[in-house]
Amino acid sequence: MGLFDFIFKDKTVEIANEKEAYYAIIYSCAAVDGEIAPEEIEQLQKLVSTKDIFKGMDVKALNEKARQMHKDAGSSSGTLIMKAIAKLGKNEKESCYITAFQLFLADGSVQGSEMKLLEDLQEALQITDARAVELQKSI
Repeated sequence: MGLFDFIFKDKTVEIANEKEAYYAIIYSCAAVDGEIAPEEIEQLQKLVSTKDIFKGMDVKALNEKARQMHKDAGSSSGTLIMKAIAKLGKNEKESCYITAFQLFLADGSVQGSEMKLLEDLQEALQITDARAVELQKSI
């Protein structure tokens, strides 16, 4: 049974565009354990600021928007991720997967709940196992 199996479909979350969707997914990955430490926010903002989609954007404002969306989703990472995925194009899906992997890899390894979330995210983003391996090797 996957992380996204218990999504609350009645939660109202407004995601305006692909940028908000991308950031919301990465924010949700960082918050999967129910909390998001200041160090995680700093790492998240550092990671996304290197992505073309976020060039010239105020990632701190985007972070605040993602925090509110996560709260609106009932602090459910799965709910927010699934709502956000619908707003992503194919290229951004792969980029988002890579960013999530980099976020989890920041402490040196991807294990336990992080690995499970990454697997669920891969499935939700419709990335094949072979492609996921390619993407991970590209880092």
